[in-house]
Amino acid sequence: MASPFRAFRKYQKALIAVAGVVLMFVFVLADPLSQYMKSNSSGSGGGGQHPNDVAVKWDGGKLTNAELDHLVMRRRVVNNFLQQVEAVGREEAG
Repeated sequence: MASPFRAFRKYQKALIAVAGVVLMFVFVLADPLSQYMKSNSSGSGGGGQHPNDVAVKWDGGKLTNAELDHLVMRRRVVNNFLQQVEAVGREEAG
C-alpha cells in the first residue's frame, strides 16, 4: 500500500522553495498592503477616529480623541525630559 505522503516526499524540495518564495512576498507586501487598505477605509469615513468623538467617559467628565492625543503627546515630552535629566545626572556622577 502506497503512503499518502509519497507525492510530498517526491516534490519536497520544490514545495519548500515555492513556500519560501510565497512567504517572502507575504512578509514584504502584507504590511504595506494592510496600511494602504486601512488608510483607504479611514479616509472615506468608514470607522476612523474623529477628533471630536468621545474616547473616554466617566462620572466626572469625558475626554475626546483630540484631548487624549494631546495628553499622550505631553506625557511623551515629559518622559523624554526626564530621560535627558537622568542621562545628564549619570554623566555628572560617573
